[in-house]
Amino acid sequence: MAITDNPICKGLVNKHKNRLKPIIRHKLFLKWLPSICNLNLSVLATIFGTDKLAHGYIPRYESLLSGLRNRKLNMLEIGIGGYKDPHQGGESLRMWKAYFPRVNVHGLDIYDKSGMKESRIRIWQGSQIDEEILNRIVNSSSAGLDIIIDDGSHRNEHIISTFEILFPRLNKGGWYFVEDTQTSYWPEYGGKTEKHDNTESTAMGYFKNLVDGLNHEELKIPDYQPTYFDINIDSIFFWHNLIAIHKSG
Repeated sequence: MAITDNPICKGLVNKHKNRLKPIIRHKLFLKWLPSICNLNLSVLATIFGTDKLAHGYIPRYESLLSGLRNRKLNMLEIGIGGYKDPHQGGESLRMWKAYFPRVNVHGLDIYDKSGMKESRIRIWQGSQIDEEILNRIVNSSSAGLDIIIDDGSHRNEHIISTFEILFPRLNKGGWYFVEDTQTSYWPEYGGKTEKHDNTESTAMGYFKNLVDGLNHEELKIPDYQPTYFDINIDSIFFWHNLIAIHKSG
């Protein structure tokens, strides 16, 4: 049993997380973190204070990404947090840095979050639907991007546009995540209150319409030409307010 699978250890971490933060965030601790005690993602989420734990996303992430933990990775998270306050946010960026010892993390936000920059964390400012800056982020690494997380504006049109720009640039075998898809049902975010079986204007409707493409070889449609997404998506996972898309490897 790993030290952090012990419920007593988890309880101590929850109780003393504010005291632990300065220690665990120290660069020397982070460098040796995996070999010291193999902290799992739930414990790191608690220590760094990301709201992904309260939303229920962390177990989903760990189930899909734990096998990549020791690989050299590049990832992008859209939305750094803290809104306009330049000194707030970055909790999940630091969590990913601690979880993946060989990752380079890119963070994009509409507000200036340059104060969040540190080793293996690079900060970008701009809109998530600005194709120019998205391409700059991808091109900044010769190895491309392996993981992309959209935790940005949560506006439906932005979610769809960002996916259509970035998914083709995602490395083969990579993961693309969309958080907070409850806005698909909220009109103030461009959502709709009714069911989404026949619409591509909301995030839920859009990604549900990609599911049939998983079986495009069996479609009895004369002269059907498979789309890029038909060919390059090999699985889609739906959970409460979270979607994960895996790119064919």
